[in-house]
Amino acid sequence: MGKVKVKTKLTNFVDMKNFENGLIPKEKLRTTEVEMLVDSGATMLSIGEDIAEQLGIKKEKEVYVTLADGSIQRRFKGLGLLVEINNRDCVTDCIILERGVEPLLGQIPLEEMDLVVDCKNKKLIPNPKSYKGKVMISLK
Repeated sequence: MGKVKVKTKLTNFVDMKNFENGLIPKEKLRTTEVEMLVDSGATMLSIGEDIAEQLGIKKEKEVYVTLADGSIQRRFKGLGLLVEINNRDCVTDCIILERGVEPLLGQIPLEEMDLVVDCKNKKLIPNPKSYKGKVMISLK
């Protein structure tokens, strides 16, 4: 299949709401753009501790994660991350991994933004089965 990477804008969602409510100026918004590896085998979005610190995403809850090699590790969940890709967005939690790891985009945010992997062209595209090109969330 090959690797699929996508340019992704990440923003601290609490900062975004504080900006929208006039509580902080735009320059205080903690945001960054990263290349994320699309990993349809992963459940959640994951970022390194360095990116979490840059965005002000705190380690909120201890969790255990299964990595691609089958190992189980203790990590932390971060809350409130606004994810923007190709004019689609969602607010999600994330798994905070060690510094410098490649950020991964898993199934939960992909589903919420109604994006699918185009394996042939190695890119992320809007779900072709979406209703009139709009984000569609399945409840079945």
